[in-house]
Amino acid sequence: MNLDGETNLKEKFLLTSNISRHIEDRNYTCDRMTGAVDCDLPDENLNHYTAKVRIEGLDDTIDCDIRNLLLRGCTLRNIDYICGIVVYIGSESKIMLNSKKSPKKVSSMMKMSNIMLYSIFAF
Repeated sequence: MNLDGETNLKEKFLLTSNISRHIEDRNYTCDRMTGAVDCDLPDENLNHYTAKVRIEGLDDTIDCDIRNLLLRGCTLRNIDYICGIVVYIGSESKIMLNSKKSPKKVSSMMKMSNIMLYSIFAF
């Protein structure tokens, strides 16, 4: 997503090669993997994220940070496939927490006519 005003591609990083070995050894597919994710509560900070991923059958926990997080609306390019986990959904996503109501656009002519109408109805 174009959050920083730049349209260049942003690098994202693989968690660890242990996951790849684990999948190959057990002949798993992404939909058959089980485990748990311990992560931060949803917040507005787009530059901070920490989580620990535990995959059943894998002894180590995997540390994640902002370089491993894809925000809502991002598009992956230059990659063949990905196996990912959805962490925040709906109004709890970082992008939705950062969205603010857009200000109402009212012209100066409309403001002036509103003042005149209010003064007519007041008297």
